[in-house]
Amino acid sequence: MIRIIHSTLSPADVDPADRSAYEAAVAAGQVLRRSETEDRGLDAPGSHARLVEFIDPTDGTQRYALDWADIANAGCEDSAARAQADAAYERHVRDLADAGWPWETTDVERATVRISVDTTAAEAKIADIQEQIAQLLVEDVITMAAIEAAGIDITLVDVLADPRDDEATGEWQGSAPYSPLPPRYAACVGAARVFFGPADEGGWFSRLDALDDEGWTSESDPDWYADLGDLLASVRTWTERAVGR
Repeated sequence: MIRIIHSTLSPADVDPADRSAYEAAVAAGQVLRRSETEDRGLDAPGSHARLVEFIDPTDGTQRYALDWADIANAGCEDSAARAQADAAYERHVRDLADAGWPWETTDVERATVRISVDTTAAEAKIADIQEQIAQLLVEDVITMAAIEAAGIDITLVDVLADPRDDEATGEWQGSAPYSPLPPRYAACVGAARVFFGPADEGGWFSRLDALDDEGWTSESDPDWYADLGDLLASVRTWTERAVGR
């Protein structure tokens, strides 16, 4: 196990009366490994971490110490096992390096972390979104000529710049969570508006929103049309009703 001889960060495990004897034994020991930064004064204080083989002054056994000091703290800890002392030394050096400490000489390589991420689900989702966008891009868009040919007063019709939100009604227009979308349209007649365009689930939708004393009300029947001609016929009917209000 690791034993703390002395440390500015944690209590010591050895008798304080023996500290000077341990420090002398470690100083006289054999340095097996070292990482250092040269002391350049107050603006660039030095640091060191050394793995030292030494003889325990209290029982004469061979032990291995990690002796270290940095800009603010210092310590020495040891173990009877070389492997355990090596691990403590490398962990100390890497922790300071990861925190940005500029070791000038070291025998410890920076740890390399390899992360493997399964992107199958994400790639499948992206492919699905791309496919749906492609479908929207090739979908026929209602033209003003088609609207006029259906007998709808083209002067009442505007293309909605942002089909996702209608400021007039404050209602969500139900766009899919990706763009671009085919344009949607609104035929505006006073306090009534006819919204129509490609439906998110396929086909076409139209809806009459009207403002009265009770607030905005909506009518839509059916929820969507499979045929563009049926859609424009419904828009003409909604628009005629709106004009007649």
